Order: sequence, then C-alpha cells, then structure tokens
Amino acid sequence: MVLNKFRPWVLNISWVQAVAASIGSMYVSEIAHIAPCSLCWYQRICMFPIAVILTVGIKEKNRDIAKYVLPFSITGWVIALYQNLLIYGVISHPIYSCTLGADCTDKGVTFLGFITFPLLSLAAFTIINICMMIYAGNKNR
Repeated sequence: MVLNKFRPWVLNISWVQAVAASIGSMYVSEIAHIAPCSLCWYQRICMFPIAVILTVGIKEKNRDIAKYVLPFSITGWVIALYQNLLIYGVISHPIYSCTLGADCTDKGVTFLGFITFPLLSLAAFTIINICMMIYAGNKNR
C-alpha cells in the first residue's frame, strides 16, 4: 500500500512543512513587507510551535508527538479553512471582524490566479494533520 511507503517519513515531512511554512510566513511579513491579517496571525500562532515541537520530538524520539502537534495543527486548519471560505465567497458574512493589518477577506497576493497565502496555509496544515494521523495510527513506531 502507498501509505506504508510514506509511514517512515511522516515526521520528517511534517517537520519540513512546518519549518517551510514558518520561514515563508516570516519572509512575507518581514522581508516582503506584506502585513498579515488577524486570521493569518492566528494561523501563525498555531504553525510556529509545530516546528519547535516536531524538532524536539524527532530529536528525542518522542512516540507521543502527534498528541502535542495535532491540537495546534487542527486549530490552524480550522482557522485557515474559515478564512478560505471567506475569501472564495462561500461564507458571505464574517463572524469575526478583522482589525489588524490587512483585510481577512482580501485575496491579496495570488499565484496562478487562485492560490492565496491562506490557501497555502490550509494545504500546510492539511499535510501536517494527515502525517500526524498516519503517525498516530502506526502501532509499529
């Protein structure tokens, strides 16, 4: 099965994804000077600790690492999903008023005409969630 081929690598895939997302978000705000909105900040609050937790967990060979990562990654995924539903017009009235930085419903910078930073965040959290669920479900760790 394809899943068995990826099983030994899920922690490393998650770590690379979390570090890349963290560095990417810092680049966008600190070097490219694109101000993040409030919802983007909440997603960062969820993503940054994941990179640290995975770094320590992999180094220490912590078998329960998914228990520590999943609360952050699921919360970040829900926030990213909500923001994407706002941006792409599925939800027309936000339940949250964006007060910091950019407008949470603005697409801002897009790649290929439809890929936004919140969509990249949703993809990152999805990858991490899937990897952590695979890891948590592996009884032969």
